Amino acid sequence: NDVAKHDICMIYHADMYLCPVALNSIEKHIKPKTIVSLTRIEPPLHPKGPEKIILDCGTEPEDFDEDKLLHMLEMEYEPLYRDKTTTGIFAPWAFFKKDFIEIGGHDQLFAPQSKEDSDIFNRFKLNGCEFIQTWEGFVYHMTSRGSRYNPTLTNVGIDSAEWLKQ
Repeated sequence: NDVAKHDICMIYHADMYLCPVALNSIEKHIKPKTIVSLTRIEPPLHPKGPEKIILDCGTEPEDFDEDKLLHMLEMEYEPLYRDKTTTGIFAPWAFFKKDFIEIGGHDQLFAPQSKEDSDIFNRFKLNGCEFIQTWEGFVYHMTSRGSRYNPTLTNVGIDSAEWLKQ
């Protein structure tokens, strides 16, 4: 409650690269009782899905191909997805601090695991919030850095015992 100093906040993974104009696309859609998420672009480590774009620009920061990503954004993705929205939700997501406080924030029961987002999205929905995924703003998600595939606990792509137990 006292940590965030602004009315609008954002949950963001440390393994994400924020693409140009992404924040502008959030500002275009954010309003009270509306949770806005950006569209993920990620390497082919997980199954394909309609909520994301698969493009291999690297899985490690030192291998990240920023030029390839920026070229694809400018030449293909930004023109193709201009003005598109869907109802999906995934990190990163922006919200009004007031809406977060109303639902009690993150439930500490889920710490340090990755299931807290499903819980909080359900509580936002039950509190009357709308979900908008903008396809005008993107992040590149290197993926597999959390407790599920934590390299100190397991290998990339292999579920950790900690995650399986949770």
